Amino acid sequence: MRLSREQLLTAGVVAGVLLGTLAVVLTLGVSVAAYIAVACIVLALGGSVAYTWWEGRSDTSVHGMKLRLLERIKARIQKLEAELKQAEELVKTQHVQDEVKEVRAALIKDGLFTVVFDVNDRQLRRMTLTAIELSVRKAEQKLRSAEAVALAEHSEAVERRGRRMVENARRLRDAGFRVDAELEELERALDAVAHSLAESVARWERLKDGYMRLMNMGVQELEYLIEAAAAGGRKVEPLLERLQVVKRHLRTPEAVDELIALRAEVGSMLARPFTRTREQLLEHLRRLGSLVKRARVEELERRVRELREPSMLGELSTLKEACVALTREIVEEVVAEIERMHAELEGFGIRRRWRKPALPGSSRGFADFSRRALKLMEKLMKEHESCYTQLKVVSSYPAVERIIERKLQEKGEVAAEELGVRYAEEFMERYAELHGDVELLREQGRLKVRRR
Repeated sequence: MRLSREQLLTAGVVAGVLLGTLAVVLTLGVSVAAYIAVACIVLALGGSVAYTWWEGRSDTSVHGMKLRLLERIKARIQKLEAELKQAEELVKTQHVQDEVKEVRAALIKDGLFTVVFDVNDRQLRRMTLTAIELSVRKAEQKLRSAEAVALAEHSEAVERRGRRMVENARRLRDAGFRVDAELEELERALDAVAHSLAESVARWERLKDGYMRLMNMGVQELEYLIEAAAAGGRKVEPLLERLQVVKRHLRTPEAVDELIALRAEVGSMLARPFTRTREQLLEHLRRLGSLVKRARVEELERRVRELREPSMLGELSTLKEACVALTREIVEEVVAEIERMHAELEGFGIRRRWRKPALPGSSRGFADFSRRALKLMEKLMKEHESCYTQLKVVSSYPAVERIIERKLQEKGEVAAEELGVRYAEEFMERYAELHGDVELLREQGRLKVRRR
């Protein structure tokens, strides 16, 4: 049985104490020697225990450092191996994987790991910390070199494939697809710089995900347009069949060409209804804007004019619904203003004959709605102008009446332009209506009030 250093040290101390005690007994006597021997034995045992605890703690601390070093290099090797497998989607990494395997083998050969690449704890206790650090540092240098090679090759492939994706995205945008946000995301991903193989792999995943979102957006837009063409009575079954094929091969370069071709075909189907609807909307908004001044009418007209592609029939249909809603809202506003002015006129003792009209519906189509709504607006605006004028006249009449009377006293008659006020003829008509001692005349196109 092999004794440990602690046991040998303890035995030596005890033997020394016993020999010293024998010498004390022979010199000083048994009683004094007994006390000295017991004290020395207690001190020796306590020192031995303290030394054993200190050395054990020191060994544990150093051993932990050794374990952390090896666990770190093991994790790095496994991480790099996983990244190399991911990178194989774009580039061949077998030569780099072989270098990593060599690093593995060297660490196993040095006795730091077992053949299954677990930390060799038994051998670890026999090696110094310095020797382990040297082995790990050497392994890390080789791993950095291998990763740098893989990063350069993978980044170049990502750049090449990413540029192709961005070019395809720009072709779709130029063909009319609404993919601006997705294109910007692709461009940002392409401009990103990878400083490690992990970042390069993440960059590639970001490009792939963004590109697939963009392609799916194109498919959804085509489905919407084809549906619009079908609603217009066009035969769209062949287009749908081709679109299904494209959906199964979105990652191929041919998918972009087919999406562009399908959009062109469905766009030609939508050209006639698009043009007709756009012209109807513009004419309606033009006439509505000539009747009432509303910023929202001008804004809606601007948005309609911006739509020029037949493939934008969906957006145009949305604006058509907005146009109907806005027209009905304006009609309601004008009716409310007329009713308010009627109430004010009643306060002056004036009652106008007027019946609140029914708002036009849009169930028969936009053309019918536009015709009826604009006709109603023309009538409403005439009533609105008449009410407004009459309200201004009756509310300001007392002041103008004094002007008319003063001029009549001066020369017995007064012409409308002499009053110098707006609605001069209406004021004179009002004066003649309320005063029976004057007559209303029109001479050479001039309206006059003259005493009888």
